Amino acid sequence: MTRRLLAIAFALLWLPQAAAGQARLTGADLTGVVRDESGATLPGTTVTAVNLSTNVTRTTVADQRGRYVVAGVPPGRHRVSGQLEG
Repeated sequence: MTRRLLAIAFALLWLPQAAAGQARLTGADLTGVVRDESGATLPGTTVTAVNLSTNVTRTTVADQRGRYVVAGVPPGRHRVSGQLEG
């Protein structure tokens, strides 16, 4: 009985972690820092990643340090661009 309870407890603790790990196999996070030609960061820049095969678009905004993360990007070739008013 004790072995059976241990097996069930292990499965309950391990399965959610395994499932979360599997979910990460379907995409990646694109990260970077937006800078101008002089090397200064550009906070507030809208960063867009477009999948060249499906035209699926993901957009985010760079933080106060110019850093951005486009989360959950599916595999494939993408065009990444940035736009900032002014």
